[in-house]
Amino acid sequence: SVVSDQLSPYAVGYIAAIVVFSAAVVALPYSRLGAFLNTQAPIVAFGSLCILLFALINLLFSPAQLGTWPLIIALAFVFGVGRSTWEGSFKATFADYFPNDTKAAFANVQLQMGIATALGFILDIVTSPTVVGLCVILCSFIAFFAQLLAQYLHHHRSSPPNTVNTQDETPMHENEITVRSHEKDSEKDIKCQTSASPDTASELRTFSPSSA
Repeated sequence: SVVSDQLSPYAVGYIAAIVVFSAAVVALPYSRLGAFLNTQAPIVAFGSLCILLFALINLLFSPAQLGTWPLIIALAFVFGVGRSTWEGSFKATFADYFPNDTKAAFANVQLQMGIATALGFILDIVTSPTVVGLCVILCSFIAFFAQLLAQYLHHHRSSPPNTVNTQDETPMHENEITVRSHEKDSEKDIKCQTSASPDTASELRTFSPSSA
């Protein structure tokens, strides 16, 4: 209503296009930053701060103060940056946290979106815009810390437990097996040489203790 009342009804389409454009512009940098950090949690937390800032500015300024092109464009860009995290990075966290059950994870995302949308429409009808803005600020504040907590729990649970290093014992075991195999091969060679050489066998009988 601020855009249509303070600017023009035709400006609604332009502002909506700016929101979509800003979301698309930051999508690729978000993706590369998440790959560099090996996590999407800080990006999602930043997106929640953008939504918090958007709601806070709407609470602090009157519609007449907000009804200027520079401020409206800036707000549209901030909202688009925050929305981009929902469309990309936020959903990517579910794929990272639940790699073995992605179908149930994304079904959970759709359930959350449906509940949040329904609550938003209900609050918009039964309460004032100030209450709606405060609810958005509260949810964004919780989402910021919830993402960091989720990343911490995921890292803690996915890290392998401490195990005793047995690398030093393995080479000793292999060496023992090698020595024993060499000893057996040597015994076989002696037996073969003894049975194959009659002169050697006679010499052994000659110098045996019984003959002495």
